[in-house]
Amino acid sequence: MLVITFTKCIPLQNEVKGINIENFSLEGFNPPFDFYPDAISIVFRILVFNPTDYSVELDRLVYTIYIEDHYLGSGVKERIYISANGETPLYLKFTARTGDALRIIGDMVKQGDTAVDYKIEGHITVPVKLFGIIRLLSIDVPFEKSGYYVIPIKIPGTKPTIKGINAYWSSTQVRLGSTVNAIVEVERVEARGRLDVVIMKDIPLLPDKEVYRKTVAVGGIIQNARYYVHFTPDEASSWKLRGYYIVIEINGVQVWVQPDGYPPRLRVIK
Repeated sequence: MLVITFTKCIPLQNEVKGINIENFSLEGFNPPFDFYPDAISIVFRILVFNPTDYSVELDRLVYTIYIEDHYLGSGVKERIYISANGETPLYLKFTARTGDALRIIGDMVKQGDTAVDYKIEGHITVPVKLFGIIRLLSIDVPFEKSGYYVIPIKIPGTKPTIKGINAYWSSTQVRLGSTVNAIVEVERVEARGRLDVVIMKDIPLLPDKEVYRKTVAVGGIIQNARYYVHFTPDEASSWKLRGYYIVIEINGVQVWVQPDGYPPRLRVIK
């Protein structure tokens, strides 16, 4: 979301608050048979705010996109109408077939890293008009947004680079209604995106059930880190519930499951 503010004569405030990715798709991408896409298609949503009583026609919007610090491409959108007294969404649709970026994405996904870093930067050329009629000059309003987008896929058998990951309960037996900590220790993980600590119910004869999830952002490398997840079980162990266990996921890929035993899994008594 990009927010730009106008006044009757000159901009009073020009502030970039963010740009959202509406869609990120890979053409010709068919893992696990073909990890290397033929093209990248991205739709950015930019929100322009005009609080004045006068509509505005922007001269142009110029932008450049980078993927994993590699140039992906540039574009221009001209003669953009912005309505008065409100917000106008703009959509930038961009398709690229840059070989380096496509190979990098393919290599990342093969390793289980589905979080793609991106950056979009550029400027909007805004005409400055007196009382919304008489054009005085034009100014360029710069913008820049960096972030990551997690490709919504799961590749069987692929995992991020992991060296030493473990999780355990602060106590392997607690009373119903008490709070216990799930403790996660990471020696080293190389990934970008998210690390999820998932608490599961261990249910005999039926599929196990997720009851809690804590997400931690991963910006490249996690090293010698420890996380505490507070959890209060809502059901005691019985013939229909053995107890609770911990699962670690990175970018939607399961990378660690607590061993099947009590302990180390959590038993809950009344």
